[in-house]
Amino acid sequence: MEISKALYENSPFSAMKLQGLSLATLERKDGMAWITVTNAMFKKTGTNAEDCEEFVDLPRRIKDIKVAIFFRQDGYRLYKVSFRSKGKANVQRIAKSFGGGGHVAAAGCKVKGSLKEVQNRVFRAVRKEIKLHQKKSV
Repeated sequence: MEISKALYENSPFSAMKLQGLSLATLERKDGMAWITVTNAMFKKTGTNAEDCEEFVDLPRRIKDIKVAIFFRQDGYRLYKVSFRSKGKANVQRIAKSFGGGGHVAAAGCKVKGSLKEVQNRVFRAVRKEIKLHQKKSV
């Protein structure tokens, strides 16, 4: 019981506010679901990157999603991108294409650009990986 409380009932209020702001950005398309945290959100809630380590798991909960993505602003025109795969899509290959790394089902990288530029580049790479898997399973 104490372990459960320590793990699941120990979030600071500010981190929960950040999670709410991030969930307000939730989108899905083409087998992907994603959320974002910006520097403005960190400032508004008085939080930092440590307060959102597990956020990539939030869009992963959505039914029929193949890849969950979390965009976290990490400076001016720089985003840390975290990926989680729910199926056969190899997110390590996606992250590696941006200079990152990880595992087949969990990976990450940093990508420079505006949020829209970063998202467009990442979405193209994820769609390509999802299509690659669909061709292999046919």
